[in-house]
Amino acid sequence: SFDSQTKENMTLQPKSFGSKCQLSEKFFKAASNCGIVESILNWVKFKAQTQLNKKCSSVKHSKIKGIPKLDDANDAGGKHSLDCTLILTEGDSAKSLAVSGLGVIGRDRYG
Repeated sequence: SFDSQTKENMTLQPKSFGSKCQLSEKFFKAASNCGIVESILNWVKFKAQTQLNKKCSSVKHSKIKGIPKLDDANDAGGKHSLDCTLILTEGDSAKSLAVSGLGVIGRDRYG
């Protein structure tokens, strides 16, 4: 059994598997000599670098992505970004109150 739908962590104890896999020293030597370990490590490094490049792009973006519950001002990240104000709230109910107030004063300079 697993701890979530994504099946990343198995919670079943090894003694409950029903069988045991014993790999020989010959198998380990063959696996390390065939280059598969290096290929996997290179792939992992490539994936990590790709993720890092996505987060740290040298291209200037006007909108921030990936921050949950962020409702940015319309002018944030643009030429009027110095005039913008970020409103921080504690909790969803306080956020909904602030967002309803933004409906009155506008979303251009407040987020």
